[in-house]
Amino acid sequence: MYRTEQESAHRDMLAWLLDPAGDHGLGTALLAALLRRTGRSDLAARPGLPRTLIDTEHDLPAIPGAAHRRADLVLWTSGTAVVVELKVKSSEHTEQTADLAAHFAHLHRPHFVFLTLTGEPAAHSDFVPLRLRTLARDLRTHLAATPGAAPHAHDYLATLEKMHAVTPSDEARARFWIRHGRLDFTRARRAAFELLEDLPDRLDDALDALAPKLGPDVTRTTFEDFAQGQHADPYPERVGLLTRPAWNGPTATPLAGIGYGFRPLLLANPDRMLDEHHPFHGIWLTPTVPRAAWPRLMRPDHWSTWADWDYLDLAFEDTDTDLLALYATRFTHCITALWHTHAVALDKAVAG
Repeated sequence: MYRTEQESAHRDMLAWLLDPAGDHGLGTALLAALLRRTGRSDLAARPGLPRTLIDTEHDLPAIPGAAHRRADLVLWTSGTAVVVELKVKSSEHTEQTADLAAHFAHLHRPHFVFLTLTGEPAAHSDFVPLRLRTLARDLRTHLAATPGAAPHAHDYLATLEKMHAVTPSDEARARFWIRHGRLDFTRARRAAFELLEDLPDRLDDALDALAPKLGPDVTRTTFEDFAQGQHADPYPERVGLLTRPAWNGPTATPLAGIGYGFRPLLLANPDRMLDEHHPFHGIWLTPTVPRAAWPRLMRPDHWSTWADWDYLDLAFEDTDTDLLALYATRFTHCITALWHTHAVALDKAVAG
């Protein structure tokens, strides 16, 4: 999965996927889709499309009337420059698209695309807005028709789908909202919280089944803890861990472990479904355990008992899925990966 906040990573992946000569296996499919989506079906149909060349960070020195700029992507195809300005996390800089239009004004009919998360218009009217979500739908269609497509292309699609919720369940969600409206939606959220309240028991069962597979001395422990948040009062938190006897302190209580955290009292509010309501998995550490090996703590000032953590992915596609069984299986895979990655380091850290 690619880091969604790095615009340069998106630029480089899109340059690869749009390049007909790229080893992604899609040929000109995504390039033609982008051109058709932005009103240039004529370019998509030209025989020279497979010979399109791609420039990234195309440098444009200052000229009279336009500041120094870099064009994110320039697609040179059939004598036309297709200039793509990409915005993922940032917004358009002052007169950025106007400057780009001025730089390319000397070319015969340059084509400008403003590719963003929201599909917002650019400041300069020559730029045709296009949503990354739309391009992701095209990518999904073409990957489904290309069995031999490169794995990185599927990885990038997964990143876009996670950013935009571009999944087959979108229509099901739309149907639910249209059919049931606000009242049943509130009830559905309350039912979701009630369902999730049963999840810790399933996760404990998953840890019990997993422990003997990871080693003869691996045991499961569950206890009530408190997480210090941004406010004065700590949050009650149920913790389920896989540990070793060697990771216990003088009172036979764990100093470290790998497992889940769950805050049941936060789930009592049916009108909120925020990330912090989701159970999460990671490495649990008491303050006595050296932290140098795990720089990714929840926060430096609070929630600092968890490292290398992440929320359990609650997304699903099939409406007939046993959700608790799905989540337990997904959780088992995550904990297994964490154990194989960090157990030896925890042995050393606890031993001092």
